[in-house]
Amino acid sequence: VRLLSAAWLLARGEAYILERMQDLQRRCDGDERAFLEPGRAAELLDQRFGIVAISYGWLSKRHPDPTGFHMRTVQRYLKSHLLWVKGEHLDDVGVFWDFASLPQDAPDGIEKTAEERRAFKRGLHAIGLLYGDPRTMVIQLTKVPEAPQSTDGSGANLAPYEMRGWCFFEATVSGLEKESSMLLDLGLGTAELELERANWNAVREASTSKRRPPLRPEDMAEELQKRTFTNSSDADVVAEKYASFFREVAAAAQTLDFTNYNRGQGWGDTEVMQLSRALPSFTACKKLCLCYHKKLGEKGLEHLHSSIMQMPALEKLELPIHLAKTKEGKALISDWQAAGKQVGWLHVGH
Repeated sequence: VRLLSAAWLLARGEAYILERMQDLQRRCDGDERAFLEPGRAAELLDQRFGIVAISYGWLSKRHPDPTGFHMRTVQRYLKSHLLWVKGEHLDDVGVFWDFASLPQDAPDGIEKTAEERRAFKRGLHAIGLLYGDPRTMVIQLTKVPEAPQSTDGSGANLAPYEMRGWCFFEATVSGLEKESSMLLDLGLGTAELELERANWNAVREASTSKRRPPLRPEDMAEELQKRTFTNSSDADVVAEKYASFFREVAAAAQTLDFTNYNRGQGWGDTEVMQLSRALPSFTACKKLCLCYHKKLGEKGLEHLHSSIMQMPALEKLELPIHLAKTKEGKALISDWQAAGKQVGWLHVGH
């Protein structure tokens, strides 16, 4: 995996069309540094906000952004991001953009070489880390152009973000351990981004995504079958990648903070029922936060109640205030006490 330099990308200007990794490597072999050095990339992964991973749908089969539609959004965001991280003593951040960060087939259809295929496969092993690590910022490019964007004859792809298999995987992985404000839907923050000097905090507040609940691997595989892939064989690859990442996180995560900071109403019973099926896998979890999910009702809480009783390590639970005096809320409090857990660490009222 090669990470682009955000500063280099901004210096290209808004007319720049993203180049594939192999072409960039050949062209930027001298003084022009499109990519971060591996050591610097590793350092930035250890820093909050040090890496920006882009989640988006390709707009044509051979080139993901043939006319620069996504490029303009990314550059506007990176400009505000770099202004902010200067306060964190960073003058640059790494950008993961698949077309430039992993080996790709040539525009004329010539496939990757054997070594490039091996490098691509190795790069896929890092996908979960790049999108799922709590310290990386994930930006979702959910808007698509109204008119076809293909200029290479391969046909335009204007499928909605939420119906694309890779996008669904990236969004779900990003929601496992990150706090909500580290996953930004830039389609929500369009007005703030278009300001001449976009304020990063304002962009972040407007763009905080409605994160997806974690899914059991079986549920993820089922959801992926409903979504589109440019290469149909990718569905099995993505399902396997998710299962591996989910098992790793579920075995180690001690805190699950799903507090809703999005401007919407948050999760309802459907999302919480999905969450409830996944929760018993989180065997090390000590704290679960579900504050400000205003649509969560008694039906969802009933499923949540059953799952919580299957989490032996759980010590602290925070739920929305409107559930405090419901029948199911009172039943949960009673069972929590009966299980020998500290009543002071069950907060139904946030």
